[in-house]
Amino acid sequence: MRATTCALVFTLLAAAAALAPEAAALAPTPCAVSVEMHPSQRTAEITATQPAAVTFEGTVTIDKPSTVRASVTLVPQTSPEWADTVSPASMTFAGGATQQNFVATVIVPAGTPASVVGQLTVQANAVAAGLSCVPALAQVVVDVGAYHSDLRARLDAGEVQAVGAPPSATFHLSLTMVTNVEGPLSVSVMVDVPQGMTHDAPSLVQLSAAVNGTASGSATFRVNAGVSAPGNYKIIVHASAPALNQSASGNGTMTVSPLPTAPGLYPLAVLGALASAAAAARGRRPRE
Repeated sequence: MRATTCALVFTLLAAAAALAPEAAALAPTPCAVSVEMHPSQRTAEITATQPAAVTFEGTVTIDKPSTVRASVTLVPQTSPEWADTVSPASMTFAGGATQQNFVATVIVPAGTPASVVGQLTVQANAVAAGLSCVPALAQVVVDVGAYHSDLRARLDAGEVQAVGAPPSATFHLSLTMVTNVEGPLSVSVMVDVPQGMTHDAPSLVQLSAAVNGTASGSATFRVNAGVSAPGNYKIIVHASAPALNQSASGNGTMTVSPLPTAPGLYPLAVLGALASAAAAARGRRPRE
């Protein structure tokens, strides 16, 4: 009888031990935690050399018995892996306290392409009465602002000799702009030439996608001197992108040389002077 009683006790203890994990799993968690951040999106206004920080305000809410003390740890994570902080990183809830605020900050590196969209996630891990509560997550979006700066226009050859008849010169225009926009950009072009000259420069130049933070484009155009007298003439190029608040100028020089004179022939100016002198001499002949 005694042996039977002992066997029954051991059987009951074993069954209780087997049921203990299931009972613990079915037991209610000591708290429920939630976390939220606002606004849902911010834009980091970076430049080619300056990073930018964006901040979000957040709130942790916890539901627990007032007799239970709870602690919450906040863990930030960004994608891509940018620098991030959260303050405070930990909180304590005692008594009837149910809410506390925090600030999360993300630092976007200088030169980040405008096409990149970042995401900040803050996870709230709570422990109450020595037991872990179900973690809570909040997510916000970090956009990268577009920047455009340092538009530059340059005529590759500073001085070009006009050739041919009528004389003309070819200029090569190079345009560059610092930007984090990877798509093509349009730049308006206007060329100033001296009176009597003409050119065939395009009015619009497309800049290619930015490589290492710089978009570039080029154009080749010709300036016809027409009947301009020999000398050095300044050619000025104006480039602008009004929508991007960018403008630049570049200049070059076109040299028009005197026309060569064949042996035995006089330049037109000399012939004109001789003709005038001859006419004057005829006017001074004495009358017979």
